[in-house]
Amino acid sequence: MQWQTIELLNQLAPAPPNPGSWIRTDRAQVPGGWLVRTVLVKRDVVQVSPTATSELEVDTSVALAFVPDPALVWRP
Repeated sequence: MQWQTIELLNQLAPAPPNPGSWIRTDRAQVPGGWLVRTVLVKRDVVQVSPTATSELEVDTSVALAFVPDPALVWRP
């Protein structure tokens, strides 16, 4: 299966630890239509306690959907 990126939004800070978010939406042609997936990565710097050092917390989410398109006419 070959995925094609149709949208990319990078809102990560340029310097480490790069807090922010990153979202990418891809599609893949399958019989009868398209699979569409969206990946969200969110990076936050958190302080566990007042005396502890900061840590990087990373949350990742993935959504997957099927879009019917028997003629495969969807153009990016």
